[in-house]
Parts: sequence; structure tokens; C-alpha cells
Amino acid sequence: EFDDSLEFNADMFVHTYKSYGPYGEGKDEPPLYDLPMMQYAFYKPLYGEHVPNGDICAGCHTLVTHATDLDGEYAGIDYVEQATYHEWLNSTYADDGEEPATCNACHMPRIEEPVVISSGYVFLEPRTPFGLHTLVGGNAQMLEIMRDNTEALGLETAPELFDSTLQRTRDMLRHETVDLQVNMGDWIDAWGGVCEVQLTNKAGHKFPSGYPARRAWIEVKATQAGNVIWHSGQWENGSIIGVDEAGLAVYEPHHATIDDPLKVQIYELVAADVNGDPTNVLERAASSLKDNRITPKGFSYTHAVYDTTRVEGLALTDPNFEVGLGRHTVTYEMASPAELTADAILMEVKVWYQAIPPRWVESMFAFEDSTIQAFQTFFEAQGAAPELVTDTAFTINVLGSVQGTMEAEAWTIFPNPTENGQITVRVPERARGSLWELYDAKGSRVASGWTLPSQTLQLPTARGTYLLKWVLEDGECITRKVVRR
Repeated sequence: EFDDSLEFNADMFVHTYKSYGPYGEGKDEPPLYDLPMMQYAFYKPLYGEHVPNGDICAGCHTLVTHATDLDGEYAGIDYVEQATYHEWLNSTYADDGEEPATCNACHMPRIEEPVVISSGYVFLEPRTPFGLHTLVGGNAQMLEIMRDNTEALGLETAPELFDSTLQRTRDMLRHETVDLQVNMGDWIDAWGGVCEVQLTNKAGHKFPSGYPARRAWIEVKATQAGNVIWHSGQWENGSIIGVDEAGLAVYEPHHATIDDPLKVQIYELVAADVNGDPTNVLERAASSLKDNRITPKGFSYTHAVYDTTRVEGLALTDPNFEVGLGRHTVTYEMASPAELTADAILMEVKVWYQAIPPRWVESMFAFEDSTIQAFQTFFEAQGAAPELVTDTAFTINVLGSVQGTMEAEAWTIFPNPTENGQITVRVPERARGSLWELYDAKGSRVASGWTLPSQTLQLPTARGTYLLKWVLEDGECITRKVVRR
């Protein structure tokens, strides 16, 4: 119901003395329970059934803009600037999904044990649930800018309170955002190494989500005896090397396979103006050139809100961009450098998140405006360093190609163990056309076929350990175990 007592002005301050929550007037509880809020916070608490639900997020996190052309004239095109709420609807975590969980469950986690909200009234009884007002996302960058410029921005919040919010923000990024799995065999001296990186989205919306500037990327680095021999996704001063030098005019496409260190796997939304050119001006956004942000688990191309949560660009044709599972697997094919030695290789894989990339705001800094110039000072002092989401490191051996052994040829099965029974198998060229056979734990053959150097196989539905066997032309038999959880 519309409340005509609310007043809005150009500064977007809301003037009201009413606050909606899971308790308050309108719910079956004593009116005396309203007193703590009214005395200490000067707000009258009103019961709002919508507040504990994910629907409360829809108003701000579903934004459709009306596109203009380059002259500022309306083009008659509606553009979905962000649809985080719809992404949640198109997931397993929606109210009608298989694993329902509200937005509040992550961003305002509940204390289930009873809580007394004020010690000033002895008659108050403990109530549950109580939602912590953490309200963090992933934008540590803006929090640091505000913390370091409280006086200039007129903020009264103490720096240590910003620090605690920053810690909660980074905890969410590190522990509640993405699962990382890496599969890699040995490095072959005459050829190189193959590394498969799989990211699984743990959030209830796309990763990244929200404002279109947000992006995440994968960094893969190979080091031998202190020397970097292959490096994709490296960054400096907040910019991705090999990607950001051209500014917004050029964007990095989605990749299924990366065979050049100058290629980088970036998960992002790229908006375009009416001419089809990339733009960071929200009023000019008319279409999307790319949206390969990792979908949430349970996402579907046939959902009623897919028109506002679309996947765009090359991700649509990538078989390893698995929208229903909320995951993506990228294959890195790394060539050996001429100076390769027999020393072990240190592999490092990291996933970075960045709320405001420098390339997104640099064009704005060309305007002479006191507000923009002040923000530029704050932004450049903060440095725009990305936030680490997850990482792993391991060492691999370098093998000579003349060995001809199974290990030297890097036979790989990925992922292993597998959750859904689907595996990607990579074998040497000499195995092409040979017979493969799959046996269950009882020794019964359950599947067979002819081998390709790279192919996808589906295990039976029963969980357990299976044996994959190849019979080569010379009679050699090679086996590998694979587990379905």
C-alpha cells in the first residue's frame, strides 16, 4: 500500500519515521514492544511481511533503463542494467527452487537463538529470528575510499567500523562466492602443459552481479626456478595487462580455451550503444555484446525471467559453460619456452574480483568538474587493486617427450571425482581410434566406444568408482580410475 507520508527530494533522502521489519505494529504482539525503537531510534516499527524475504531486494536490484542515442534522444529501447533479483529467481535458491534460500540469508545472516533488542526495558522478551545488519556484498573498493576520506565526504562513521565491514566483505568473497578446482598433468618439455580450471558459482545470483562495471578474471601463472614461463591474467595498478590498454573501445571475448598468455578469461557484462560500440554510459546502453558472468546453480534458458538474465556472446556456444550447474571450465594450453629446464614448475591459479576497473572511469576523468576531480583523487589514492576470491598453488614435473610413458603423455580425466557423472577425457594422439571400455566396481563393462584425443563421456547414474580402460593397437592396455560422487 502506498504511503503518501513519504517525501522525496533531489538529494534522495527519505523523510519518514516509520521502519518496516519482521516485528512491529501490524503483527500480533504487545504495542509496548514498539517503545525501544521509538525512544532510542525515533522510528515507529511496523510489521512488513516482505522484509525477511528476497523480494525486498527487487526494487533496487532490478533496473531497466531507457536507452538514448549519442545525441541524447530516446531510442525506444529498454535495457536491463542489472537484474540481480531476477538472477536469484532463475536459480535453485528461489522460493520455488530445490534449495530455497533468501537474499537475506547471505547478506543479513540470522541469529536463530532468542535476542532481546534493548536492555532498557525489563519486560521485553527474547525474540527470534534476528537478522544481523551486515549487508555486505563484494565492493571493498568503495568501502576503502569512504573509510579513507570520511572528513571530505562528511561521514561520521569511525574507521574501525569500516574495517570490520571490509573484513566481512572479504570473508564473503573468499568463502561464499566461488569454488575452484584445477586439474593438470605433467609438463612435457617438447610441447607444454594443459591445465583445466573449473569455477563453480556459490552465490544466489550471477558472479559478478549488480552494477555493470563489476568483473572477475582468472590468473594462471607458471614459474620455474624463479622465472615466469607463462602468465595469463596478470595485472598492474588495477589494470589487466594485455586487455585494458585500449580502454573501453575493445573488450576481451569469452574463452573456452586459452593458448596465448595475452588472452584472459574475464567474466563480465559488456554493454553497447545504439551503434554497437562498447559503452560505460548507462543511458546509452542499448544491448549487450557479452555476458558470460557465471550463472547461479539451477539457472535455465527457459525460465520466465530469462529475458532479463540472458547469457550473451561466445559463452552461448561453449559446452563447458554449464548454466544449470553454475560452473565453467577453461582449458589452458601453455607452450614450453625455449629456456625450459628439468626443474619442477610452480603453478598458481587465482580468481580476482574488481568492483570499479580503472578503464571504466578513466574516460570520466577527462571532464572538468569539481565532483569528478574529487572522486578521481580518492580513486587513484585507493589504487583499484582487485580482491582475491580464491586461489591454489601446486608443483608439477617436467617430463621428456622421448619417454613415451603414460605419464609423459598427460592422460587426463576432469573433473575427477565428478558430481554429475560427466567427464572430459584427454589422451595422446596415438590413442585415437582405439577402443575404450568403462567398468563398474563389480567388473562389469557398462559402456564402450572409440577414442578421440579429447571427448566428453557420461558415467552411469550410480555413485562409486569406475575403471576406464584403453586397448591400443599394439595391445598395450592403459587404465584410469574415475569416481562419481
